Amino acid sequence: MDNNKKLKLLNQKEVARLLGNIKTTDVILKIKTGELPGYKLSKKVFGVKETDLEEYIDTKKVQVRTL
Repeated sequence: MDNNKKLKLLNQKEVARLLGNIKTTDVILKIKTGELPGYKLSKKVFGVKETDLEEYIDTKKVQVRTL
């Protein structure tokens, strides 16, 4: 890892808020199924790297057609 970059780890509550206030249980499910890269930090706390969340969001882009 580049020493000049700081690792920003978001917990499941922060991720849920950034994804549009989804349930934290949905975030945990996305991590456990591998849909969203994440880390189990303790028995009840999961973390997601900020860069991984950004990449995940980018994969959800849709092309909106204009009328």
